[in-house]
Amino acid sequence: MQLTATYSVERNTHKLKEMPNTLLDEQKVDIILNTIVAYSNTPRYLIISPTRKREVCELRQIAMEIIKKNTSLMLKSIGNVFNGRDHSSVISAINKVNDLFETDKKFKEKYLSIQHELSSKFILHKTRY
Repeated sequence: MQLTATYSVERNTHKLKEMPNTLLDEQKVDIILNTIVAYSNTPRYLIISPTRKREVCELRQIAMEIIKKNTSLMLKSIGNVFNGRDHSSVISAINKVNDLFETDKKFKEKYLSIQHELSSKFILHKTRY
């Protein structure tokens, strides 16, 4: 029983150390989503909704990819931002963005425009140019 109590204390201490970073990550997620909303004039609720309309899906996929590259959030946490999507949905979205970036000129322009807007709000990691 003492072992359990020690583990619990250590686990809580670990969570306390992560809290400031998580708060920063949550702020980044908000900034990323708000920037995509402003760029596309698409309501935020639509971007995080389960709709399969191509225009919305692409924006959602871009958001997931940028969030993954610029936060320390786990795939499951990113999925939770988007209406509880599974971690495999996030992986699929990231792969789709990588494929479209290489093959679709209009998608690449959209991605780079969003990334340019975000670069003025915070330092992006692993950017593409």
